[in-house]
Amino acid sequence: MSSSYTIEGNIPFVIKARNQAGQVLLPIWILLFIAWGYFQTKFIILFSRSFMALVNAEPREGIKIIYNPPYLEQIIETIIWIMFISAFIIGVALGFLFGIFVLQEILWRTLGTETIEISKEQIIWSRQIPFVRLAKKYPISSLLKIKVLLPENIEIKKLDKIRPMLVLFRGMGSGAISLQYEKETIGIFGLIKSMDAEIILKRLKDLSYIDLPIEV
Repeated sequence: MSSSYTIEGNIPFVIKARNQAGQVLLPIWILLFIAWGYFQTKFIILFSRSFMALVNAEPREGIKIIYNPPYLEQIIETIIWIMFISAFIIGVALGFLFGIFVLQEILWRTLGTETIEISKEQIIWSRQIPFVRLAKKYPISSLLKIKVLLPENIEIKKLDKIRPMLVLFRGMGSGAISLQYEKETIGIFGLIKSMDAEIILKRLKDLSYIDLPIEV
């Protein structure tokens, strides 16, 4: 089983799911992340040393040829250096951002939790990893229908098997429960299966205090 969920209370109605899809591979992911950080650090150090050695290089003894390049060549050389250094900085920045993305995904697939809190006024859907929480709110007054998500042209059993692996931490927009919110259809709660979503909605339908058009 790749994820598990619990239902807590009736007012508000709270469902929590925990992602367990990648716990077995956690040691491998950590080693890969450490290796990536090590090689990126070595690359930065190597570049910095090479650049400083080139800048601080002293002329060799012996015959010295003094050459003053034309003004245009100096400009071109300066532009090339600026482009080279800029490309290096951008590359390091992109590598750093990629590292953050990878770290988030590791945390999401091992320690990530997803929560739906349903009250009389609104539905709050959130995803959380250590130190980061993403949340969206949907007023009950703007909801037209809530039902089990049955995507077209996709066998739901196959989707249930791969859904926890497809759902990314920041990809809030797909799941096993469908909300018809104003003019949009939004899928929420991606860590559970359609069978679980059906059980949850049946229990939610039995709660008389929530005025929601629930379709099971």
